[in-house]
Amino acid sequence: DPRAESRRETWTRLAIVDAGIPAPVPQFEIELDGAVIFRLDHAYPDHRVAVEYDGEDFHHTDEQLEHDARRRAWLRDQGWRVIVVRNGDFTGQRLDVWLAELRYALRTAYSNLRW
Repeated sequence: DPRAESRRETWTRLAIVDAGIPAPVPQFEIELDGAVIFRLDHAYPDHRVAVEYDGEDFHHTDEQLEHDARRRAWLRDQGWRVIVVRNGDFTGQRLDVWLAELRYALRTAYSNLRW
């Protein structure tokens, strides 16, 4: 998908699809008062589930880590579940763990909505 912003984002999406999970929406924009405030690497907007790939080249400074924490806290406050995938999460048990977390989040999304 040409909307992917890195190879690892593509790997993340392909791991999801290869596991038999429906493909997420790449680069999904979150708007507030008509303005885009965040873009999610992968999203299931109807379920309020996001999968974010944190690459070592971008998500390693204290400033970026703090920004990511604030952004994800805001998303969680809005009822989103955020699953973070990192470089070593594409094989073995680590792959199984985040894919199981994604399956669970999608299955239980509506029982956790905040009204």
